[in-house]
Amino acid sequence: MTNVPVLKEEIFVGWDLAYGYSQSFVKPEDLVSEKMIGLSPDNPLRETIDKYFLKRDITLNYKYEADDPATVRGIIESGVGMSFIPSVTWQTISSNVQLARLTPEPLQRTIYLSSPHKNLTNIEREISNELILIFLKFQRSELKI
Repeated sequence: MTNVPVLKEEIFVGWDLAYGYSQSFVKPEDLVSEKMIGLSPDNPLRETIDKYFLKRDITLNYKYEADDPATVRGIIESGVGMSFIPSVTWQTISSNVQLARLTPEPLQRTIYLSSPHKNLTNIEREISNELILIFLKFQRSELKI
């Protein structure tokens, strides 16, 4: 497979205003005592998050886990805990959700477009190019904290 990076996005910490947390910057170790909401451990986004915290020897307290990102967003929006919000791909998050940047080293992920190692047909190349343009458009419209 040929993997082309098409999007690099920061992953914020997020919570509903009803949860009562109020920081603009969060140290990874500050999340140890918080109620966390996350995707299932086999999800690629969750794997990225887990690697970030494992590297810092930090174990998070996941109270709720779901396979579906929309379910995770719904639980966040209900105010029962904190989670991780990708800045580009999760733009449908409620305006009541407060975002904070992990510091001193932000959490980021790269999304790749993967295609077979063989030569692409013209239509495959056109589709690949369109997908790249779509991701570039989304990257320019990142969530801001």
